[in-house]
Amino acid sequence: MISNTRLAVAAHIVAVLASKKGESVKSRYVAGSVNTNAAFVRRILCSLTKAGIVRAEMGKSGGFKLVKDPGKITLWDLSVALGEERLFAVHKNPANPCCPVSRGMKESLGRAFSRVEKAAQAQMKRISVKELLPA
Repeated sequence: MISNTRLAVAAHIVAVLASKKGESVKSRYVAGSVNTNAAFVRRILCSLTKAGIVRAEMGKSGGFKLVKDPGKITLWDLSVALGEERLFAVHKNPANPCCPVSRGMKESLGRAFSRVEKAAQAQMKRISVKELLPA
């Protein structure tokens, strides 16, 4: 199974910006910290900018700045900014009407996934970016 790492990268990006305490930071610098492609980092920064978590500054000395207190930005905030509120999805394959398991699986999984997501969301709302920063 392939895991989506966008939330982890977003948390890393915001932690880098928080560590720079108001300085404008180039996406290339952030990409170096994450050790990934700068274009991938810029796509995530775009989502974080639209959500009002960071601000893009144009020009030669431009870059990105954190505009919210890292103690008030939660993992849930980042997930919402990325459009990833749903952690799990039920497959889209049609049910096999001849199989009793298949007939009820989507509904059963939907209920189970909903419970797990509510628990995960509650925890994500408690963890701030500040907690991710080095001591």
